[in-house]
Amino acid sequence: MLEPPNPGSVGRADLVATARTLRELGLTESAVADAEAILPRQLDAVRRPLVCAELRHRGDPAATLLRCFVYDDAVSESEAESALPGAALSVLEACGLVVRSGADVRAAGRVVPFLGVLVAADVPTAGAEAVMPPGPTTMQLGRLLPETGLGRVLDVATGPGSLALVAAARGGRAVGTDVSGRALAFARFNAALNALDVDWREGDVLAPVAGERFDLVVGQPPFIPRPESVAGVTFLHAGPVGDELARVLIGGLPDVLAAGGVALVRVDVPTRDEALPAQLRSVLPADRADLAVLTWRGPDAYQESYSYASLHDPTLGVAYAQAAVAYREHMRAADISQFVQAIVVVRAPRGAGAWTAGLPLDAPPDTWSALDRYTGALDAASLADDELLAVRLVPLRGARVVAVRGFADDEGPVMRLTVPNGAIASSGDLGDDMLAVLDAFTDGHAPGPIAVAHAELTGGELAHSRGLVLELVRRALTSGWLVPA
Repeated sequence: MLEPPNPGSVGRADLVATARTLRELGLTESAVADAEAILPRQLDAVRRPLVCAELRHRGDPAATLLRCFVYDDAVSESEAESALPGAALSVLEACGLVVRSGADVRAAGRVVPFLGVLVAADVPTAGAEAVMPPGPTTMQLGRLLPETGLGRVLDVATGPGSLALVAAARGGRAVGTDVSGRALAFARFNAALNALDVDWREGDVLAPVAGERFDLVVGQPPFIPRPESVAGVTFLHAGPVGDELARVLIGGLPDVLAAGGVALVRVDVPTRDEALPAQLRSVLPADRADLAVLTWRGPDAYQESYSYASLHDPTLGVAYAQAAVAYREHMRAADISQFVQAIVVVRAPRGAGAWTAGLPLDAPPDTWSALDRYTGALDAASLADDELLAVRLVPLRGARVVAVRGFADDEGPVMRLTVPNGAIASSGDLGDDMLAVLDAFTDGHAPGPIAVAHAELTGGELAHSRGLVLELVRRALTSGWLVPA
């Protein structure tokens, strides 16, 4: 591994101008997305040669920048000088981000566009102390960051600073922590590259911010199980099971959240007999934190094994084969066959008590507004009966009820609720009672009048109708089907 780039070797204005040049010439998220559409969801070692070949065929400056800074390809001096006119190439050389090797020019690592900032980091296969550039899981957290009003933000296990930089770019007062001094060297360079001010601190988990409070905490601690025979990688491994660091972080969050503050932690977790919300609630104080665990299906043990073994040997040779088998046998011994992927939401309670919820999703949530809407629904569900009866509720916007039927003549249609992409709600079959309740809230109503109407229609006791309606309403709120108006 080469040394992290040094922002002090060039003037800050020159560095910022170079970042602007990179963006203007096509090093953008949309350009990366177009390249990633070539052989999607394949290992880098498998798809990279074809991606680079396609980019070489294009030959425009944006394609050259992608080859050099995203896909680890050598470009010729003439290509580099054409793609990076003026002082840009010299500035990148001076700070160590670009190196010459004979007639070729290479990036010393990667430079990845990420939610409006540029992030320099190592190539992920660079070794045990490699600093991981932002990838798909970091993007899942990044998409949940609010656009405004962030307040004081903490990014735990910040790596090259990706999430802290985005928070700072959106006006947040950001602090980024990491156990790796190398990671923080990249983070400092990236702050200079993007003309942003972030407070970087070295230390383990929450130790660097003991006694401080934050409005928003984000974290993506390492979560991959490590076999004893596999060399440890700082950004990858957490322990034999993989969720060890995540549990430590989650358990300490109440001590760093400001009043009303929210924490978002992205993890992969092995499936166990005990439900994940119950597992994580056990590491949190019962009355000091709300907890919502949003999950979607993750890889199985075979997929996890071959994917992470490829980081140990990107040539997919003998060392890859040994690592893949070591991962799989380790998971077999630990009785790990499947993972779930999760966003864990921990919030300082805003009501009299703390709630706990777990919700399986079809896909990761993707907006802060969806998250805010769902936590508002959980707040409503936790209210006392008399309070909830007065809250005006509406069905989730974009949700649809469809009739599903089989081919057999004796199979009647099943009414199924489908939810829009990115919504924090679960699709599911609806019984007649739930369908009637959701329909009753179409124009926005409180449960109280609906319970009164039910009692009048059935001729039953009002207390019975209230109990029935409230039971269905709370289930609909925790499923994301109803939200406060």
